[in-house]
Amino acid sequence: DHALVGGAWAAALVHHWTAAGRSDRAIAPALAAAVDAELAYALPEAQRYYDWLLATLDVDGDDPSADLPVSRAEIVDRAADVASRAGDLDRAAQLIADALAELDPRQDAARAAILHERRGWCLLQRRRHDDALDAYEQAIRLVPIEPPTAARARVLAASADALERVDRLQQAAE
Repeated sequence: DHALVGGAWAAALVHHWTAAGRSDRAIAPALAAAVDAELAYALPEAQRYYDWLLATLDVDGDDPSADLPVSRAEIVDRAADVASRAGDLDRAAQLIADALAELDPRQDAARAAILHERRGWCLLQRRRHDDALDAYEQAIRLVPIEPPTAARARVLAASADALERVDRLQQAAE
């Protein structure tokens, strides 16, 4: 039972199952190892496990994620967050772009908006100001004005912050 496996044991299981050619058996321990590393602020290590996990899920045709307590989308979100906090903003932006490509914004406009906002932040940190502002604009367009939502407040605040950072103070105030 992988639910009881944590820390070094999970990492060891990933190593051994992968070496044995049974990556399918390493998926649950890889998630546990990624979460443990993330909780310990070992962000580059967590990023490696999340990246391995995503690559393995993408290769296996049988949906091995079915036994995991989180969806593939949640794994992508965590991987992007960890990459961002580890300073790998290009990887974070790519993961977010991948998540956006798999998402129908008509089905989940709020999630799509938040993803665009997160991508905008990554791009802003990389000094790609025009691309960042475009991402924020896309986020704003996705969330309706009414009814008021937390998603709309988040994307408006983030956009205003970005505009202020690039010295577009009048636009930020609006």
